[in-house]
Amino acid sequence: MIGDKAPDIRSTTIDGKMINLSQFQGKLVLLDFWGSWCTPCRKANPELAKLYNEFHDTLHSNFEIVSIAIDDDTTALRQAIAQDGLAWPYQIMEPKSGGPATLDYKIKTIPASYLINDQQMIIKVNPGIEELRDILNKFVAVHYSKIKADSTGRK
Repeated sequence: MIGDKAPDIRSTTIDGKMINLSQFQGKLVLLDFWGSWCTPCRKANPELAKLYNEFHDTLHSNFEIVSIAIDDDTTALRQAIAQDGLAWPYQIMEPKSGGPATLDYKIKTIPASYLINDQQMIIKVNPGIEELRDILNKFVAVHYSKIKADSTGRK
């Protein structure tokens, strides 16, 4: 799937807001498939939350995480989101039996993640936290060089 256009996700967050992956065109997006019952997912969540908190504001909201929980228990899911510090607003829930995003991304096991660039292309599958940090640091460097060039009138 690396190099492919990311399948669009059209869903509703657990808070009732409509979301389309295409609304994030121009941003770096991590799609994170997980579950409240998944021990490796829960272990990774605090590190992912730390990464989000570190880069979301630095990149002026040009980095987003969309979480897709493969879960059948809304109460357990909401508790896990709170306990693990998942502060981003894009929380989707699909049944363990499968949902549109799960099928489009051919999810067989979780945790699973897809890093999608600003052109909506999949650039990494299942990147680790340190690999994500390296990519985001490079994205910060590019982002700030563009801001500096724009402020001086150079391209």
